[in-house]
Amino acid sequence: MDNKANCIRVKTYKREHGCFRTSKISAMTMHELAKYWKRRIRETPFIACKFMMEQTYAELRVAVHFDKCVRAKRMIMKELRGNFKDEYAMLPSYGAYLSSLNPSNTIEIVKDRNENGECVFKRIYVCLGVVKEGWKNGCRYVLGVDGYFLKGVCKGVLLSAVGRDGNNQMYPMAWAIVQGENMDSWEWFFWLLRTDLNLDSGKNFTLISDEHVGIKHARDAVLPDSEHRNLEREYGETKGNFK
Repeated sequence: MDNKANCIRVKTYKREHGCFRTSKISAMTMHELAKYWKRRIRETPFIACKFMMEQTYAELRVAVHFDKCVRAKRMIMKELRGNFKDEYAMLPSYGAYLSSLNPSNTIEIVKDRNENGECVFKRIYVCLGVVKEGWKNGCRYVLGVDGYFLKGVCKGVLLSAVGRDGNNQMYPMAWAIVQGENMDSWEWFFWLLRTDLNLDSGKNFTLISDEHVGIKHARDAVLPDSEHRNLEREYGETKGNFK
């Protein structure tokens, strides 16, 4: 500062310098951290907070405290659950829309009430009309059924029924999302399949599955005359290689 001229004057200029340049940022707010991680946590909700802390420093050279990562993830999960809650509330409209497109589509939505008396989603079953007709007219009378655990923000189990077409290719038949893979869920799923495919008691029909007790119970109750093949017992671990 040149007091006489009342200005800042550069008196010495060095073109080359040897100071260490770093892009490290010493501060990052929780909202900024949440915004940076929101997409990845939406796709992979089980990301650990320690991993968030380490990756934030590796990618941005930003040092964030573990507690800040915990609060940021909590904020993200709360927002995502709110979004999913709103989306689940739209399921009845979704089912009505599919039914309006084709009256032969089967959309079964079951709701329940929680301890607060609020109406909440319990399970949904979907089987499209054109798929039903295709199975009846051009597929083998065989279905493979299985359940898959959903590991995202919204838990549950995906139940599926897959057939074989005339070219021995997989033919997705119907699917459902239920609260758990148990006897009640499988029996409900089987009754709907029996109605959609006109299976009656299951005569001349073959069911393929693993050894889950819920499937065995549902088969005995709903399709007692069907043939039941067990993949794990007959084919070992090669579940997809049945003929």
